[in-house]
Amino acid sequence: MKLHNSLVFIYLFVCGSVFAAGPYTHVYLTQKWINKNRASYNEPENVAQKRACLLGGMWPDIRYILKEDNVTPVITRKQTHERGLTAENLRACQDACELGKKIHCFIDEKREEFARKEGIRDLLFKKNQKLPQKMSDRYLKFLEDEVLFDMQGQWDDFLWTENFMADGEIVLGLTERDVRVWHEKLRLVFANRPSKLLSLVKGKTYFGISPTMLEVWYELMPDFSGDQEIQSYVKRMLIHLEQLF
Repeated sequence: MKLHNSLVFIYLFVCGSVFAAGPYTHVYLTQKWINKNRASYNEPENVAQKRACLLGGMWPDIRYILKEDNVTPVITRKQTHERGLTAENLRACQDACELGKKIHCFIDEKREEFARKEGIRDLLFKKNQKLPQKMSDRYLKFLEDEVLFDMQGQWDDFLWTENFMADGEIVLGLTERDVRVWHEKLRLVFANRPSKLLSLVKGKTYFGISPTMLEVWYELMPDFSGDQEIQSYVKRMLIHLEQLF
């Protein structure tokens, strides 16, 4: 049950915000940014910088980790999510972990703009009215990552080896304990496809989402993730964001 709760916790919380891409999308696009703008990070001798950048690319969502009292968030969104960043801001950043954080914020903001412009929320409701429009923003992150999971194939687990932590993760009052907990949750997420998480929570209520609605999400996933129009949307979204880099 502890494993199940960890997996569900990170996805339903990280995907709870309208302005948040899913973890697979963040890692995929951060790597694309590296390939285009900082290819030196891909060299074997620079593996520490690459890890720091990719971990930085997920770090802003550490705000969903709780302190040891299991009540208080370790940090707030206002502290972790910078708004209004430009591609020039990203390219000017020289610290690998800070760069990853900026890429994360840039992706969240630009992805949301694209989703609204494309009308994907209305499209999902049109395809199946079982999914209320007010829930589509949260569900969309699962769906995007499910499609990307199948596009990408096997995900590299090198981030979680050697218990690596970037100095830029232990800031703003965060402790090594907070970062270790965060990394463990991320490791578990990247070991499973998003739809598996939904299969683990049947009959339960998580973060205001009823058991009935979670069941609907799970039932819709195969048809939605296999739908060519939705797959096309995800591919266009990824291409659009890469072009902004």
